[in-house]
Amino acid sequence: MPANNSASLKPSWSDPRWLPLVVTTVGSFMSILDTTIVNIALPSVLKDFHANLELGQLVVTSYLMALAVVIPLSGFLGERVGMKRLYMITLAFFTFGSLLCGFAWDVNSLVAFRVIQGIGGGML
Repeated sequence: MPANNSASLKPSWSDPRWLPLVVTTVGSFMSILDTTIVNIALPSVLKDFHANLELGQLVVTSYLMALAVVIPLSGFLGERVGMKRLYMITLAFFTFGSLLCGFAWDVNSLVAFRVIQGIGGGML
């Protein structure tokens, strides 16, 4: 009679196969959350930087345009450098861009840093 292996079929959080799922889910959530947060914070950002609405729209649009440019390249670059390595590079780009956005001194620097963030967010 075969041994009961039902215990080995139950997923365990210590199983390393969960790590890619968790990392990619958190990365995707960060990218979506970033867009939502900026839209909510936009009135405060415009007030703090003494900027007009057109520049505020550029803060949101610059990120989305960088995303749109990078997404088609993701398959090509993934084949060249490997999907795991590409994901880690873009996650670092996104995180570095987020850090720079936190240190933005005016709305123009914020727009530039959002482009960096969008380059990373396109692959998340």
